[in-house]
Amino acid sequence: MEDKKPRALDIARLIIAIITLIGALIVGIYLFLSVYQLFIYDGEDTISGLIFIFIIPLMIGAFVYSIISIKWIKKYNNVKTIPLSQRTTTTGECIVKIVLAIFFLSYLCIPFVIYWSLDLIEAVMHKQLAEKLKQSKHEPQFKTNETNPISDKHYCKYCGKEVDYRYARFCEHCGAEIEFRK
Repeated sequence: MEDKKPRALDIARLIIAIITLIGALIVGIYLFLSVYQLFIYDGEDTISGLIFIFIIPLMIGAFVYSIISIKWIKKYNNVKTIPLSQRTTTTGECIVKIVLAIFFLSYLCIPFVIYWSLDLIEAVMHKQLAEKLKQSKHEPQFKTNETNPISDKHYCKYCGKEVDYRYARFCEHCGAEIEFRK
């Protein structure tokens, strides 16, 4: 149970990362070609300066999306062999990321929301697994002479004869003091 790996979540996150990378590359190439067309256009155009105001941030956004999706793909390669019990995602962090992405970027960050919601599912699964493991582990039981009497034969280190550790403090044969176990 400890080595359970959420493969479906990992593969879903990989698919989201690949789709985001492909989408960012397509948008970036399209915007680059449109900017290139504006530079080679010979006629006078008063609106091209306004287009740059909108296209340049979109190009930067496409570049950032491609970097983030590459980071997600690398994360998949690093995390795919780690069992669920050793993963470090937390529910609070995922919820804060999702809320901030929805609040500030609204529909532009749909890949972020989907990816972090999958992280949230993994964090909940991790928390449930940790609770199950905590419940299944019992407190260690210490064995004492009262609960588990010693039945092994022990010998005196001075005279070599058999000594009963449970009842005697001194050797019955030579009178030497017996060393107790810890």
